[in-house]
Formats: sequence, C-alpha cells, structure tokens
Amino acid sequence: MSEQNEIKTVLVCFTQAVFDKLEPAVEEPEEEDESLGQARRVAKMAADLVLALKAAKLVAETVSVPQRSFAPRDVAKAAFGWRLLDLSQSNGVKVDLLVCLDFPAWSVSHPYKVCWLLTMPHFVSRRHSGPRPSLTIPLPSSATAGRVLQPIIGPSNGPEDTSQTVASLLQAERRGLSEAKRVLAGNREIAQELARSGLHTEFNPLPLDLATDPAGPAWQAVIKRLITLPNAR
Repeated sequence: MSEQNEIKTVLVCFTQAVFDKLEPAVEEPEEEDESLGQARRVAKMAADLVLALKAAKLVAETVSVPQRSFAPRDVAKAAFGWRLLDLSQSNGVKVDLLVCLDFPAWSVSHPYKVCWLLTMPHFVSRRHSGPRPSLTIPLPSSATAGRVLQPIIGPSNGPEDTSQTVASLLQAERRGLSEAKRVLAGNREIAQELARSGLHTEFNPLPLDLATDPAGPAWQAVIKRLITLPNAR
C-alpha cells in the first residue's frame, strides 16, 4: 500500500433506529422483534469496530442518522437523509474510508465506501422463503426486549403508496451496494447469495467472540482485511 493511499481516518456509519434510554423499563423481557434486535446488534458492532480501529492506530468515529421507525416511509426518509450528507471531510480533515453497516446507511456517497453486511439485503432475501441469515452478535445484558416494531421493509399493508415505497427502497438498497468500492460479507452464506445476485463480495468474518480485546490478534486481523486497499475496480 503506497503512502499516499494509506487509510488513516475512518467513519463507521449506521442508522440509529433504537434509543434505549427513551424506552420504558420492562420487568420481564419479552421476545425481541427481529428488526429491533438487529438495530441493537448493528449499534454494538459499530462501537466495537471503532475501538478496534483506534487500537490499530487509526482515527475513527461513528456516524449515525436517526430513523423514526421501521415503517417504509420512515426508512425512505432516513435513506434520503444519508444521501444528502457529505462525509468526505471533517473540519478540513479528509475522511479516507466509510464503513457502512446497514441500510439505509449505505445510501451515503463517498469516494471510498465499504459496505459490511451483517444480514442479507432485502432485495436478495425477498426472493427466498424463510428467515434472513444474519450474524449473531452478543448484546449487553442490559439490552432487553422492548416494544415490537414494524419490520424494516414491511409488506404492502399500509397506504396505497406503500408498495411503491418498498419497491423504491429495494432499488435504493441495491444501488447503494453497487456504488461501494468494496462489499464485505460477515458470513459465507451472505457472500454466496450476493455473488449469485451479481455483486462482487469479499468474505470478512467477525471474531467469534466479540468480547475479545480490540487490540488483540482476532480483531486486528479483521481490521487489516478491512483497510487493505484492493486493486481499483
């Protein structure tokens, strides 16, 4: 890697759809909604990733855009918000790399955007029956189940334009991935399905135990693969 192309500054992007401190306490945890649990896992992943990047002597920070709910209209608004952002610099400092962990975060534009998938994209999973494959990311014990929310891109059971909104979201989801310099998959099943969909994908698994020291060899191997610049595509 040449010196002028070295990655020094990284922003880890995710959509913040869960605000735990605003949720009422529950005495007995109920079964957690899939979208709600995934939002919590992504937020934890972002925090852990930033710690690992900093341990690798990189300048790193998280960037999140709030999303009101998982209803299609609110997801669409969040996607538009991401699209309007200019994250190429921060106070005159160049941002070398964006790592986007979810949709609609990967709607953001950047010269070097990497999408790291923790779950199967909706435009792929909707072709199949059954649950969407995802990574199992341990959560802190305090992260209990809250109210059940609508799936991130739900069925057409709302206003008349919901089906059109969902269709446009699926298109935006694929477009954001196709714009990325690299698409990383957290497990092999995601990588294989994306390859069948015509998207070049690299396999970059997370440490099996996310409680591992961010400065340790397991996390640092992940970071090395993440910041390695491949040949121009």
